[in-house]
Amino acid sequence: MIIKLSNLSLRGQLTSIGLFSGALVALIIVALIGFMQYQYSHDDAKNQLQALSKLIAAQSTASLAFHDPNSALENLNSLSVKSEIVLARIYDSEDQLLAEYLKPSFADEVDQEILTMSLERMQSQILDNVLHHIEAVYLEDKILGHVLLMDDNSLLRKRLEKRLIFTPFILIFATFLAFLLAVRSQRIISQPILEITKVMQEVSDKKNYHLRISGR
Repeated sequence: MIIKLSNLSLRGQLTSIGLFSGALVALIIVALIGFMQYQYSHDDAKNQLQALSKLIAAQSTASLAFHDPNSALENLNSLSVKSEIVLARIYDSEDQLLAEYLKPSFADEVDQEILTMSLERMQSQILDNVLHHIEAVYLEDKILGHVLLMDDNSLLRKRLEKRLIFTPFILIFATFLAFLLAVRSQRIISQPILEITKVMQEVSDKKNYHLRISGR
């Protein structure tokens, strides 16, 4: 049952306001922390994908120079130990596919449009639910081709899930702390007001205008 604030005593009103304000602040702080954690984890995943793309590109120079799809595929298959990498491709200088690594589980659930999308289109488009990075492969300032890596954000989701586990405990603790502070602060605020009210009532009832509020 919802109790109207106006039906509470002065102390109850001050406690309720303090508790609500504290809980609201705690909720806002948790939301901000969650957003910052998401941004940090997302940027970290993006940086790791870029670094891995540069590494694969450096290892693919010979494969592209000699147009060797077997060595290119062997290079991409090494990414199978990276559970978050679901798609890896090596394109030649004419943007033709030379080799591809595709995680089987990703092939079953991904939109087929992504798999058939051209390299040029991927370079200018943001894909939903995945991170991707395209790295050029150079040999003496000449572009031999490109490496495409795609991350399904699985590691990002796992990190966020681990952090979200603690969110209810943080809110409960913050609310409890807000309650303690509200109880403490309402006493400090309400006590002088209650004393003034008491003296004014006595003055009104007894017509004793010599009553004074005790100093603190």
